[in-house]
Amino acid sequence: MRSKCREKEHYVDATPQIVQLWMHRVLINLNMYKKFITPHGFDDFEMAHALGVTDLTTQTDIDVVTIDFSGFDEVKCLREIERRYLELEARSHELEFSKELASNIQQISELVGLNSSESILLGFVVLLKTNSALQTACDLLGDLTTLVMSRYISMILNLPLDDVEEALRPQSILNRSGILRVDRSSGTSMARRLDLLSNEFADTVSSSVSNPIDLIKAMVAPSTPAHLSMADYEHISDQIAILKPYLAHALQVKRSGVNILIYGAPGTGKSQFVKAISENLSVELFNVSTEDEDGDSVHGHIRLSAYALAQHFFAKRKAIILFDEIEDVFSSDGRFNQSPAQS
Repeated sequence: MRSKCREKEHYVDATPQIVQLWMHRVLINLNMYKKFITPHGFDDFEMAHALGVTDLTTQTDIDVVTIDFSGFDEVKCLREIERRYLELEARSHELEFSKELASNIQQISELVGLNSSESILLGFVVLLKTNSALQTACDLLGDLTTLVMSRYISMILNLPLDDVEEALRPQSILNRSGILRVDRSSGTSMARRLDLLSNEFADTVSSSVSNPIDLIKAMVAPSTPAHLSMADYEHISDQIAILKPYLAHALQVKRSGVNILIYGAPGTGKSQFVKAISENLSVELFNVSTEDEDGDSVHGHIRLSAYALAQHFFAKRKAIILFDEIEDVFSSDGRFNQSPAQS
């Protein structure tokens, strides 16, 4: 039998060994080899490349790899996968995230306060979102409940089950910080159940970043300069006389839980007022984006997650965070539309 499939980018020499170990654990420890190894060959060509088990007769042209599966030996392939798994497991204590990912995970952990298990889980989800071979391997597990998913993650990462269950709880630091969202609806795949702040966040955390603020720049960015000054708001001078010293003191003592609601008709200068008073107080102003890099609107619960994470990132800085268009987080009947991170 001959099988054709498009040539993939993730070959074994480009797949991190820690990812290979996790994939092998899915196949061997969770018995998913029964789905991956079929009488007619491997279930997924890219995954086989990532595992390094495609030492079959191939004929290659520019766009397509043609694989000859005649005489495919299922038992031999399983034994080879088991051999590779044992080799990786014997060196599991040596396997680490890439230098870039490890550095960024450490920065996030220090800013947010993650423990070692939460840090490893975050790295796993980042790789689950950015490495399609790992996602394919985890998709073999099928639709999962939250409880079953926790048990599988514990086995894949070799972490205590209690640690994983705690990290995935609604009130965990990963959820409350807005970094990780867990879909608690009816059963679905692991990759769909676990979501990060944004797709851009996963890509950024995987790359080289010198400033931790750059990790969330796609969702929370420095505000543009004000076009107006405090002199343009003399008509609300009484409110400013209360607000300005209150904000100045809160910033000086690093008080938490300081939220100011500014309301008014569209076009009356609400956003410009925030910019103006921030400049007057000589503090940084960051804005929670309403659009993604493609210009599409960002859902309210994602913006709320970004706002929650920004508070951790800027906790030690003199900064104000502007959450414009706050109606995004209210449902049509006026109720507060909580994000999974806040539920």
